[in-house]
Amino acid sequence: MVVVEYDSAETDHFIELADAIEERFPGVAVDGHEKDDGPKGFFRIRAGNGDILFVSEDSSAKPDPEAVVSLLEEAGYSPEG
Repeated sequence: MVVVEYDSAETDHFIELADAIEERFPGVAVDGHEKDDGPKGFFRIRAGNGDILFVSEDSSAKPDPEAVVSLLEEAGYSPEG
């Protein structure tokens, strides 16, 4: 599992991220949580074990889907699940 917390105004970008993750890692579920109380453009991506893989506190640093896939590979995720 991958947990993504994000600014509710960034739903489209969350969907883009989730699609990229699930395409590369078919056995991995992406659990999204909209946050209305964080900074504009906020993203936090955590591995299933709770390790934080990415944090952005503003919309100028949105997570790139391919970079997130690379971070997940570095964290030990594999396409086989």
